Amino acid sequence: MQTAADKGTKLTAVLADADTVNYINSDGKVIAVYSISEKQIDWNVADTLGKDEKRVLTYRVKVTGDYTADYPDEGDNGTGTHSGESGYNSNESAVLTFENGNDVTFPHPVVQVTPSTLTVSKEVSGIDEAAALDADYSFTVRFEDETVYCT
Repeated sequence: MQTAADKGTKLTAVLADADTVNYINSDGKVIAVYSISEKQIDWNVADTLGKDEKRVLTYRVKVTGDYTADYPDEGDNGTGTHSGESGYNSNESAVLTFENGNDVTFPHPVVQVTPSTLTVSKEVSGIDEAAALDADYSFTVRFEDETVYCT
């Protein structure tokens, strides 16, 4: 049984094919499957759950794209950090489907982004100031996500 104190079980991500990531527990059982193209998590909750048992799926959401602080969406109440606040919807939908065909649709959480500016400067030494002012310089900045900016 998962508790808030132990934060549950950490799963190991294994690339099954070019479009599928399997999340495996320490017993080697596939607990969740992520489809890269569909951006969908299929989560194998449990074979059975007792009356007071529950399972919690927690995952990080990475905001990608060009965003501003002009948030178009509002988070549904009870959905986490920005519950009831404006932001960007973190998913299109979240539905739990039971084997008997019943579905439960979950409310939408939102994420907020903080736009930032990066200033890069270069100090040149070893040549006189007039020569430094007339010279041409270029910059290459490489980010962790492998994005490269050159000037």
